[in-house]
Amino acid sequence: MEKQILNFESGMEMMGDDPEIYREIITVFLQDQQYNQAKIEEMIAQGLEMDAGIEIHRLKGAAATIGAERLQEACAKAERILRGKEEGDATPYIPQITVLYQELIPELEKALQKLQ
Repeated sequence: MEKQILNFESGMEMMGDDPEIYREIITVFLQDQQYNQAKIEEMIAQGLEMDAGIEIHRLKGAAATIGAERLQEACAKAERILRGKEEGDATPYIPQITVLYQELIPELEKALQKLQ
């Protein structure tokens, strides 16, 4: 089955089907979980792949918590490479993560309206 930008049902399930908690988690994500592509690319350029991997790991975890499946998947791929768990080049994933992050924001805003 194809991954979704936002799997609302999965996110709700992660929150014990509590709409109040899910709304709060989405709100915190929108306020605190900012993805900075330039910062990640700079870390990689400076040879700080592990640090970049840690940043991507944080976003991956937040994405998983709210049900952002596509973002979580792209982050997981980049993280494995950046942390040396898999061979390859992580740089193509960095702009992909940006696109997925940007696609997620309006979906989260719709979810918040649904949870009102």
